[in-house]
Amino acid sequence: MKYILSTIIISSILIIVFSIMSEMERSVSSIHAIYYMNGSTLFLLDQQSSFYSIYSFSSESTVMRKAGHFFFYGILTVLIYLAHPTAATLTKATHSVLATTIIGFIDEIHQHFLVNRSGRMLDVFINLSGSLTVVTVAVSFSLASQLILKLSK
Repeated sequence: MKYILSTIIISSILIIVFSIMSEMERSVSSIHAIYYMNGSTLFLLDQQSSFYSIYSFSSESTVMRKAGHFFFYGILTVLIYLAHPTAATLTKATHSVLATTIIGFIDEIHQHFLVNRSGRMLDVFINLSGSLTVVTVAVSFSLASQLILKLSK
């Protein structure tokens, strides 16, 4: 469990730092210019908050950005899966998906406070979909490889 917690903390910090650097590159050089100064985490309790609103997938740029979410979190899941110290495949897969989902949730909460971004719960589900899809493929490949090795002996 220590492994998962440290993975979540380190990955979340790296994503937030990258996000801040990216926003400061686009915006004024002051960190105060990229954040809403009156933000509060109470938006999580407000069902009318933009965090819970759904956006349209009608533009090509939106579809491409969301595909980026899907694949980035899928790749992150596989990296965590491969680095996980336990040998149990199902445990590795579960911990990897759980870790990336929490990281994605933290990232979306952070994005909610950025002036030029918008954090959305829908993005957390897109991230989760990428995680589940890619880890399912990785686990299937791993189990198939193990089966082939057993049959060849």
